[in-house]
Amino acid sequence: MRITKNELEVLINKEVKKTLNEMSINESETLMTDDEINKFIDDLKRIGKKYFPKSFHDVRIYKGLGKSIAYDFSIEAKQDWENNIFQNSPVGFVKLIYSKKYNDDLTIPLEVEGGNIAMVLKPDNNYMVYSRKKIPFRKASGDTKKILKAFDKLFSKMKQMVKDNYDNFTEKDKAIIKKYI
Repeated sequence: MRITKNELEVLINKEVKKTLNEMSINESETLMTDDEINKFIDDLKRIGKKYFPKSFHDVRIYKGLGKSIAYDFSIEAKQDWENNIFQNSPVGFVKLIYSKKYNDDLTIPLEVEGGNIAMVLKPDNNYMVYSRKKIPFRKASGDTKKILKAFDKLFSKMKQMVKDNYDNFTEKDKAIIKKYI
């Protein structure tokens, strides 16, 4: 079957329109204003600092596959990172909060990826350097209140698990945790 140039253009235009329509905001989504985004960022920091007031909290707008909010957390302050490397922290995470559709705007409902966060502990076996204990975190989606509630639950659980596992941290990490909890 042969297709003419005009027929091909019509098909391409239909597909482009369909894709653009799928990417546009529908009735169930609410566009967040810059003021709402800034308030949400401030609320996220406030929740984190409620549980870990002296720790590193970096919450910012991130533009990767569209606008999102990145939350970087380390139990220790930046000046105490070993070799100035964020990932050397005994407890920390990076979470992205994003819209269901990748575009240049943040829309509600928002989503936060799930996945566990690991604490670095003394090894379970003598042939290992370290072991890890997971702090569970389920995927969350919804409005800003629901996302804030999920982060509140995460930080509460994290603080309790750090306290419960204090004796399992290395001596160096115990000093860090004692300083920041």
